[in-house]
Amino acid sequence: PSRMHLQLEGWAKEFGTPFVYRMGPRPMLVVADAEDLVPPFRERPDLYRRTSSFDSIFGELGVEGVFSAEGEAWRPQRRLTMEALSQRHLRSFYPTLRLVAERFSARLARLAKEGATLDIAEELKRFTVDVTTLLVFGYDINTIEKDDDAIQRKLELLFPTLNRRLFSLIPWWRFLPIPRERRAERANRELQTWLAGLLAETKARLANETAGYGPKNFLEAMVLARDEDGNAFDDKTIISNGLTMLLAGEDTTAYTLSWAMHHLTDAPQEVTALRDDIAKVLGKEAFPADFETAQRLAYAGAVANETMRLRPVAPILINESLADTNIRDVQVPKGTMVVLLLRPSAIDAKHFRSPENFEPARWLGTLPGPHENGALQPFGSGPRVCPGRTLALLEMRLALATIYSRFDVERVGKSEDVKELFAFTMTPVGLRVRVRERATTQRGVAEIPVPVTPVL
Repeated sequence: PSRMHLQLEGWAKEFGTPFVYRMGPRPMLVVADAEDLVPPFRERPDLYRRTSSFDSIFGELGVEGVFSAEGEAWRPQRRLTMEALSQRHLRSFYPTLRLVAERFSARLARLAKEGATLDIAEELKRFTVDVTTLLVFGYDINTIEKDDDAIQRKLELLFPTLNRRLFSLIPWWRFLPIPRERRAERANRELQTWLAGLLAETKARLANETAGYGPKNFLEAMVLARDEDGNAFDDKTIISNGLTMLLAGEDTTAYTLSWAMHHLTDAPQEVTALRDDIAKVLGKEAFPADFETAQRLAYAGAVANETMRLRPVAPILINESLADTNIRDVQVPKGTMVVLLLRPSAIDAKHFRSPENFEPARWLGTLPGPHENGALQPFGSGPRVCPGRTLALLEMRLALATIYSRFDVERVGKSEDVKELFAFTMTPVGLRVRVRERATTQRGVAEIPVPVTPVL
């Protein structure tokens, strides 16, 4: 399972797609061409759903939120999630996001003085988990300024566990609870207990609010929301969605940023272009002042897109057909598992020039040759496109500007030492860096004071 994406991509390159392989007795139809990815994306939830094994496996861990929900159970949860992650909400949330970036910059400055070798993915998870807990729960966990990252340690056990179970031929963990599985389940219970406490506090606080109160975060929105029959969501649904957003908001963005830094260490000319654009947008400011300014960091956005093209952190998606259908000229009977490979079409020369090269400028329309935006689908598409895409891109722009305006980044070890590990998301293994404060800056960011933690 840890290298399944590489095996499937290798077969796609050798045999072309579609092709079929088997997991035990079950045939798995693999598609990778951009045009073949369209039906499984666009025809959800009517003709496709996530594989039915998601229900039991995610349910065992209490992750039954909008990500795994299907049918009518999905629609009201989706509506609330889209509202929580809308541009309107993110615009008002931006000052808090900037605060997290300021803390992160101060932490990197301290680590730079210590000469520490950093597991940069773990450092970036501090940034993303702090952002997510503030946005979703209104809770300032502040793992950046603390060395206590207990929540992060618990979260990092869940994705590998989900991955192992999803790709197992038999549910062996139900009758063979080895220590690794027990640790994951214990971490999950502790997370559920923590979230239940936050939910109880939120309900108690909202009970004292007057009519017309507007929710300030996703948790409040879920508590106040009603379904089509006028009923409140039960605690299990609210906690499941909170955990879903916490999981989805941590690893994916942190790993994409880590892969971006990996590529940038081999491309000093791209670092220069990134810094030039940051200086052009921000002038003498240390951080983007508001949501609109952060959105103008075009080169940082291009770096993010180019990283997602070469290193999609969700390289495999699996859907199940709900009726007899077809993909191009291939019949897809009801109940077929359809495996979507997202990287092959994004590194195909017919869609992008020099497809193996790291060239962020291609996303700014400044390079000649083919460029097919539709061949890149890191967030999916259609009705179930990832609702967090705007937040993820905003975080990536802000984090890249925070890091590269103030610090030089050097990888420790060789590029080939960094490997891809598939554990539901695609993790960079072996990526270690050192950061140093830049000797001179155009904006004097070295004088940024350590921010005082506010009461939120």
